[in-house]
Amino acid sequence: DSTTETIGICSGIIETAESSISMYPNPTKDKLTVVSSDAIIRNLEVVDLLGNIVLRWNYTDARSRVILDLSALPSGNYFLKVGEKKFRFVKTSE
Repeated sequence: DSTTETIGICSGIIETAESSISMYPNPTKDKLTVVSSDAIIRNLEVVDLLGNIVLRWNYTDARSRVILDLSALPSGNYFLKVGEKKFRFVKTSE
C-alpha cells in the first residue's frame, strides 16, 4: 500500500493520488478547505507536533468538501488527519 503525496509549493494544495484529498490554502490564517473527490470525509482531527488532538470534527454523513475554522489555534505546524491519512499544514497569525 503506497501513497504518493504531491505538495504544490506555489498553490499550497496538497493532494494524494490514492485518496484524492486536497486542502488549501497552506499556510492558512483561519480557514482551511478540505476537498475529496470520493465524498469520504467523515472524521477530521487537527493534531499538534506532540501528537495531541487539538480540534476534532465528526460528520454523520460523508462529505466531499468542508471548511474548517482554525482561528482559535495558535500559529504553528499541525497535521490534519482525514480518516487514517495525515497532511501537514501551517497556521499563521497573519
